[in-house]
Amino acid sequence: MIDYAMTWLEVVLCGLLLVTGGWAVAAQRRYGALQRKHKTLQRLYDKAEQQLNTLWTSKKP
Repeated sequence: MIDYAMTWLEVVLCGLLLVTGGWAVAAQRRYGALQRKHKTLQRLYDKAEQQLNTLWTSKKP
Protein backbone atom coordinates (compact mmCIF):
# COMPACT_ATOMS: atom_id res chain seq x y z
CA MET A 1 0.00 0.00 0.00
CA ILE A 2 2.84 2.39 0.82
CA ASP A 3 4.55 1.79 -2.54
CA TYR A 4 1.31 2.59 -4.37
CA ALA A 5 0.78 5.78 -2.35
CA MET A 6 4.34 6.95 -2.96
CA THR A 7 4.00 6.29 -6.66
CA TRP A 8 0.75 8.26 -6.76
CA LEU A 9 2.35 11.09 -4.79
CA GLU A 10 5.33 11.13 -7.13
CA VAL A 11 3.03 11.34 -10.15
CA VAL A 12 1.13 14.25 -8.61
CA LEU A 13 4.32 16.09 -7.67
CA CYS A 14 5.80 15.49 -11.12
CA GLY A 15 2.64 16.89 -12.70
CA LEU A 16 2.81 19.97 -10.48
CA LEU A 17 6.45 20.45 -11.42
CA LEU A 18 5.61 20.27 -15.12
CA VAL A 19 2.74 22.75 -14.73
CA THR A 20 4.80 25.28 -12.76
CA GLY A 21 7.67 24.87 -15.22
CA GLY A 22 5.30 25.62 -18.08
CA TRP A 23 4.03 28.71 -16.27
CA ALA A 24 7.60 29.88 -15.71
CA VAL A 25 8.45 29.49 -19.40
CA ALA A 26 5.26 31.30 -20.43
CA ALA A 27 5.98 34.14 -17.99
CA GLN A 28 9.54 34.46 -19.26
CA ARG A 29 8.36 34.66 -22.88
CA ARG A 30 5.71 37.25 -21.98
CA TYR A 31 8.30 39.31 -20.12
CA GLY A 32 10.63 39.21 -23.12
CA ALA A 33 7.81 40.29 -25.43
CA LEU A 34 6.94 43.18 -23.13
CA GLN A 35 10.58 44.26 -23.01
CA ARG A 36 10.76 44.32 -26.82
CA LYS A 37 7.51 46.28 -27.03
CA HIS A 38 8.78 48.75 -24.44
CA LYS A 39 11.99 49.33 -26.41
CA THR A 40 10.00 49.96 -29.59
CA LEU A 41 7.62 52.36 -27.86
CA GLN A 42 10.53 54.16 -26.17
CA ARG A 43 12.23 54.63 -29.55
CA LEU A 44 9.03 56.02 -31.07
CA TYR A 45 8.53 58.35 -28.10
CA ASP A 46 12.10 59.66 -28.32
CA LYS A 47 11.73 60.25 -32.05
CA ALA A 48 8.41 62.08 -31.59
CA GLU A 49 9.87 64.19 -28.79
CA GLN A 50 12.84 65.13 -30.96
CA GLN A 51 10.53 66.10 -33.83
CA LEU A 52 8.37 68.17 -31.49
CA ASN A 53 11.42 69.96 -30.11
CA THR A 54 12.65 70.68 -33.62
CA LEU A 55 9.24 72.05 -34.60
CA TRP A 56 9.04 74.12 -31.43
CA THR A 57 12.48 75.70 -31.90
CA SER A 58 11.75 76.48 -35.56
CA LYS A 59 8.48 78.25 -34.65
CA LYS A 60 9.99 80.49 -31.96
CA PRO A 61 10.11 84.16 -32.94
